[in-house]
Amino acid sequence: HDEMFARVESGDSRVQGSEVKDVIFVSCGDDPFQLIQDSFRKLSQMMGTFRVREDKHVPESVETLGWCTWNAFYSEVEGKGILQGLASLAAGGTPARVLIIDDGWQDTRNDEIAEDDKKKSPWKFVKEIAKKFLSGATELLLCVGLKYYDLFVKRAHHDSWHVKIWRSLTASFLSHALLLHFRRTTDYGRRLVSPRANERFLRSLPGGDLGSFVKHLKSQLGVQQVFCWHALAGYWSGLLPSSPSFQSLSPSIRRPSPMDGILEVEPSLSWDPLTLGGIGLPRKDHALNFYDQLHSYLRDNFVDGLKVDAQAAFTMLGEGSGGSVKVTQDHIHAMEESVSRHFGPSNCINCMCHPTECLYSYKTTCMIRASDDFWPDDPASHTTHLVNVAYNSLFLGEIGLPDWDMFQTDHPTSYIHAIARAVGGCAIYVSDKPEKHNFELLSRLVLADGSILRARQPGRPTRDCLFLNVMQDDRTALKVWNVNHCNSVLAAFNLQGANWCKKSRRHVVHREEVSSVSVRLRARDVEDNAKLNVSQWFAWKTKWSKGGKLMEASQQLVSLNEEIEMELEEKECAICTFSQVHELTHNDRTISIAVLGLYEMFNAGGAVLALQPEERCVKIAMRGPGSLLFYSSEKPQQVKHGEESLDFEWSDQTRTVKVPLKFTRGEIRVTY
Repeated sequence: HDEMFARVESGDSRVQGSEVKDVIFVSCGDDPFQLIQDSFRKLSQMMGTFRVREDKHVPESVETLGWCTWNAFYSEVEGKGILQGLASLAAGGTPARVLIIDDGWQDTRNDEIAEDDKKKSPWKFVKEIAKKFLSGATELLLCVGLKYYDLFVKRAHHDSWHVKIWRSLTASFLSHALLLHFRRTTDYGRRLVSPRANERFLRSLPGGDLGSFVKHLKSQLGVQQVFCWHALAGYWSGLLPSSPSFQSLSPSIRRPSPMDGILEVEPSLSWDPLTLGGIGLPRKDHALNFYDQLHSYLRDNFVDGLKVDAQAAFTMLGEGSGGSVKVTQDHIHAMEESVSRHFGPSNCINCMCHPTECLYSYKTTCMIRASDDFWPDDPASHTTHLVNVAYNSLFLGEIGLPDWDMFQTDHPTSYIHAIARAVGGCAIYVSDKPEKHNFELLSRLVLADGSILRARQPGRPTRDCLFLNVMQDDRTALKVWNVNHCNSVLAAFNLQGANWCKKSRRHVVHREEVSSVSVRLRARDVEDNAKLNVSQWFAWKTKWSKGGKLMEASQQLVSLNEEIEMELEEKECAICTFSQVHELTHNDRTISIAVLGLYEMFNAGGAVLALQPEERCVKIAMRGPGSLLFYSSEKPQQVKHGEESLDFEWSDQTRTVKVPLKFTRGEIRVTY
C-alpha cells in the first residue's frame, strides 16, 4: 500500500485541464493531533477560503440545553406542541434554554401542474378520458418500477446493470411519474414560496404571530435563544420561480448534475427528487439578497440563529457555474455574510455539509454537524452514529465545533448517546416528544439553570484506537478523550456489532451476539495530560449498562500510565474523570488534594472552573447546584462559601469529602 490515487472532478464540463495543482496536502509528524491541527492552520492560510475553529467564536447556545422539534413533530411542528415540550422539560428540572424550530414552519409548495382550464374546447372531454387512461397506465408502470427498484436496484452495486437500467428509465419516461410520486410522499420536491412562516404554522401560534410567540417563549418559559431551520437553497428544492416574493431575485430552475465520483458512493442521486425536479435558485449575483430577505424576516421576529441544512446539494450544481467549488463557496459565503449581519457570526448550525467544497468555505460559522441524522427507528444506526462523529471530529474539529445531532432521552440507546455528548465537547440538544423524557438521565447532563457541563475541546478518539475498527473487530472499544477547565475526561464504549455497509448503502447489524471487549483507561489517554508535570491523578469512574443502570462507581489514585481495566458488554459504556493531585505544604505537613467536581454528573469535572492552592487552603470556583466530591489526604478543618460555613461529609476510608452546593456559580474555600 505505497500508492495513493486521487480523483479530481470540477463539476462543470467546461472547466477542464490536463494538470491540476494543489490537490493534496501532505504533512508528517509523530503526534497525530498536533499534526492535524498544524496542517489545517497551514491549509487555511494557503487557501484563504476558510478559517480554523480556534480563530472563530463559539456561540453561547452550546453552553445550555437545547430542544429540537424534529423527532417530536417532524414537519408538522406547531405552537401547542412547542409550548408543551418546553413546559414538560422545565417541570422536570432540566429547562431547555435553546429552541430549534426545525423543518415545517416555512411557506412552501410543489410546482403547479400546468392546466389550461380557461380554454374551452369540444375535445376537452376526450382529452380528459385520454389523460385519465394515460395517468392510470403511468401509475401502473410506476408501481411495477418501484417494486423492481426495491427488489433489485435499492441495494445493488453502483455499477450493476440494475442501477444502469433504472437510471435510464428515470431519465426518460419514468421521470415525470417518479417526480410526482416524490411530491406526493415527501417534502423534497417542495419549493419556498416566501420568507414568511406558513399559514398552518402561524394559525397554531397563540396570537397567530411568530414574533409575539418567540417573545412569549423568552419572557415566560425561560428560552434564551430560538433557532430556525432552512435549507441552503431556502427549501429542499429551492425557491418557487413564479412566486411574487422572489421576482426581484430573477430565480430559475437549475438541474443538479452529480459527478461520477459521488454517484459511485450514492447512485440514487441520479433519480432523487432534487435531480428530477431541479432546484430553484436566485440569479447568482442575487444570492446575498435572498439570504438577507429570509434572515431579516426571522430577525424581525426575534429569532436568534439558524440551522442551515442540505448544503451538500450545491456540489451538484457546478455545471455552467464554474464548477462545484465555486457555486458552493459563493452561496456559503453569501449565507455567512447574512448570518453575521442578522444573528452574529457564529449563530448557525451547518448540516449535510461534509463535502470539502462546503468545509473549506466556512470563514465565520463554527458549528458543523459531524454525522448523519439521529434515526430513532433504525436500531443499527446508533452505534455507527457515535463512531462516525468521533472519528469525523478529527477532521471537522479543526474547522468548527462538531455537532453530534439531537437524540431522545427515552430511547433504548439514550445512555450511550448522552455519555458520548458529555465527553464530546458539543452542544447538547434533545428531540423528545412532550412528556416523553428521562429526567434521571437529563439531570446528569443539565444543571438546574439549564446550563450543561461542556468539555472544552472536540471529543476525539484516543491515540490507541485511531486505526482500529471499533465496530467490527470484536475486541476494541471506542475511547473518546477531552479536557475541562481543571481536569480531563475519558469515555469508553462497546459499539461492536453494527456498521454502515457501503455495498447496500445502509446501516446493518452484522453480528447479533456481541462479545464483551476489554478496556484499559489511562490518564495518558488524554493527550493534554501527558504534557503536564503531574505524578498522581485522582480517577473517578462510572460504568453504565445498555439500559442505563449505574453498574459501578469507583475511585482510585493512579499514575499517568497506570491502567484501569474493565470489561464492557454490548452498548455498555464508562466515563472517567482524571483530576491532578495538588500538594499543600504547611508546618512540615504535606496535604494532597484533587478536586473531582459534581460526582453525580456524567462530566463531573466540567463543574470545576478554577483551582487555586495556597498554603493552608485551596480555593475552588464551582458551578452548581449539586454534590461536590474531592480527594483529600486529611480531613479539612472547614469548607466555606463566602462567610457561610458549609456542611461536609468526610470518609476516612476513601479519603474523600462530599459537599452539597446550593449555588449556581461561586467560590468555596477549603481550609486545613
